[in-house]
Amino acid sequence: MPVLSRVWVGAIGFGLMAMLPGAAGADEPIETVSIAPLLPDNGHRLYLPDMTLAHDTDSKVVVVDGDSFRYLGLLPLGLFGLFSISPDRKELYIATTYYSRQDHGTRTDTLEFYDASNLRLTGEVVLPPKHAQSSAYAPYLTPAPIGSLIYIQNATPASSVTVIDRDKRTLLGEVPTAGCFGIYPSPTEAGRFSSLCADGSAVTINLDAAGKELSRKRSAKLFDPTDDPVYIQPGYGDKILYFLSYIGTIHPIDVSGEVATQGPTWSILETAPAAVKGWRPGGSQVVTYNKLSHQLFMTMHAKGVEGSHKQSADEIWQIDLPSHKIVSRIAGEKAIAIEVSGDEHPLLFATSGDTGAIVKYDTVGKLHRLGATKPGLLEYPTNMRVE
Repeated sequence: MPVLSRVWVGAIGFGLMAMLPGAAGADEPIETVSIAPLLPDNGHRLYLPDMTLAHDTDSKVVVVDGDSFRYLGLLPLGLFGLFSISPDRKELYIATTYYSRQDHGTRTDTLEFYDASNLRLTGEVVLPPKHAQSSAYAPYLTPAPIGSLIYIQNATPASSVTVIDRDKRTLLGEVPTAGCFGIYPSPTEAGRFSSLCADGSAVTINLDAAGKELSRKRSAKLFDPTDDPVYIQPGYGDKILYFLSYIGTIHPIDVSGEVATQGPTWSILETAPAAVKGWRPGGSQVVTYNKLSHQLFMTMHAKGVEGSHKQSADEIWQIDLPSHKIVSRIAGEKAIAIEVSGDEHPLLFATSGDTGAIVKYDTVGKLHRLGATKPGLLEYPTNMRVE
């Protein structure tokens, strides 16, 4: 008891001293809490959705400067939230779910708007409780490149698309897309988007300014969904989307017109050396494209078999699109997601599914590893965006 008595007396005495006039610290200025602006966006800012498996209700988007690997901040991703960026890179979007008791109770789905300059929440729209709860693939939440619409993929498991007016921040409605998944807005027509369908075709839907359906048209069969399905997230060109199949076939699909059309397909293994003939793509975000250099990049693994399409990369391949030739191969760091910047001398970034690190490559000439963050920056990386 004597020891306890001294502890209590000391604690009380310290509290009395703090309240006395002239006590140490009494003249310290009062601090105010503020939000600092981020470093200017130079096209190498990384947004990294991180599905925190230990507590999925509190996943996050980690924001990192790709040049210095400096940690810039994070955004709350909620329960299996979807993430996207406005075409002008000034606004960020998260479609997610919250429960009143964290993992149960009353459900509320929202589309949240954030200022990209400081990650401050600026508004929200309450959504129907239907959005796809999955990895944050770009085609599941996407703003139209022209016009003011935002499209959100729904899965209940019936598929449909929720349409939002991002300028007015209002819910416009819902468009059914039975048997089709993924949203690919037209780069030339406002209110037009396509979706890939289970039979290997694509449906293209036209909407009016109020988000109501005007028309829809189905394409011819674009890929074989049974023997050679495609990954849901393509490499994005101006009008052409470069979809990569599970066995390495490139499908260039034009989604700008009233009907999706496909150019000549080709296999990345056609010009590959004999030693890598059995390789296949693998990961979650497996292909990315730089429009200025006309280079495709993809994650590849050895001894590919049916069912290995999620396997992390043994190598990353650089493909010259005009010639279809492999111009560079480099150790893949067990990457599961890659993304190339959009500038003239681009950088390639990869996230390792094994270590949670980010790896950076120079893409001019042959791929060259420039460095990596320390392991463990990400807990369960799935996708990434470079803006």
